[in-house]
Amino acid sequence: MAISDRWAIQRVFTADLFDLTNGMNIGHMSDLKESTFKQEATLVWVQGGPGNPKLLGFDHSKMASFAIKSAYFSSNVMGAQLGATPVTGTNANLVWTDTLTVTTSATPTATATYTPVGTAGSEIKYAYVLNTDGSLGTQYTQMVGTATTGKFSVSGKTITFAFADAGALPTGTQIAVFYNATAASDTVTVSSYTDLFAKNVKVVLNSLVRDLCTGLDYKAQIILYKAKASNNFTFTLTADGGPSVQDMELEALKSCSSTKLWDLIVYTTAS
Repeated sequence: MAISDRWAIQRVFTADLFDLTNGMNIGHMSDLKESTFKQEATLVWVQGGPGNPKLLGFDHSKMASFAIKSAYFSSNVMGAQLGATPVTGTNANLVWTDTLTVTTSATPTATATYTPVGTAGSEIKYAYVLNTDGSLGTQYTQMVGTATTGKFSVSGKTITFAFADAGALPTGTQIAVFYNATAASDTVTVSSYTDLFAKNVKVVLNSLVRDLCTGLDYKAQIILYKAKASNNFTFTLTADGGPSVQDMELEALKSCSSTKLWDLIVYTTAS
């Protein structure tokens, strides 16, 4: 049964982004909270005569845009917004905050959770005694090789302090250190560069329409054959733990092969 000329459309259920050069799917969004499709054009009026009435209208600059809010973040979608493909692999830029406990007072030592990385002699740079209220107290400086009095050295995960007074840093003292560690090989890194910008993509939006007369549901797709992803998005982070949504805006563009901006396809089955 063909759909009537009266139907309702509820929302977009999924959105897919495709590379314009090779057709590869570069982003899939399946749990959308909100989606807004907007069709616009600029209208210029010819006006004149007594009362300056509108006589004729000229249309130009037809535009179509789509805004999405996803319940969760996709690294690949973010990569399309940033113009940089996410990278999976080790990353030595992880900044780790460690709270350590001094284990001996004669030669005070503490063990880091991970292996600090960086230039020898400055992997950690500074260590701080934690005050009873949790704030940073006395600062100590790292040295290359064996530490001199009042300083510390690093070997692997072991931090060794040197003091003339054996009780200067008692066992159980809490030490705070900040250092770079290497995240594991399954780490995903999404980067933003000053010279890379959001990509042009093909967008396929899957939706549902309902026939007003029969109440039957039909599948529907909105296809933007060429669209520019916006570079702008916002993380909204709150103290009450409410998660941020991933927002994305897309502007339909004229392709090189057609004047068509988009299609709305309502169908029952496909062969």
